[in-house]
Amino acid sequence: MKDQVFKSILLVLIVGGVIIWLAAIIFYGMGGMETTFFICITSQLLIIICCALVIRAFHQQANSDSLTGVSNRRRFFAKMAGVFGQRLPI
Repeated sequence: MKDQVFKSILLVLIVGGVIIWLAAIIFYGMGGMETTFFICITSQLLIIICCALVIRAFHQQANSDSLTGVSNRRRFFAKMAGVFGQRLPI
């Protein structure tokens, strides 16, 4: 489950940002702030993309060896927990 969240972290952050902006528009209205609004949205999107890339890189570093790229113990135990939870035929 955690792996799926980290793989789609960019989408999660963008949706969260859109929800916050829509709430701000609903509660406060535009009021002649079109250019400021556009600048704020583009800067927020750039920040979201940078944060998502950093989070994805940290997740990859936490679950693999930096020298060889092979999965480490944390990744192994996470995968084995999923395998042992399945009902496999004997």
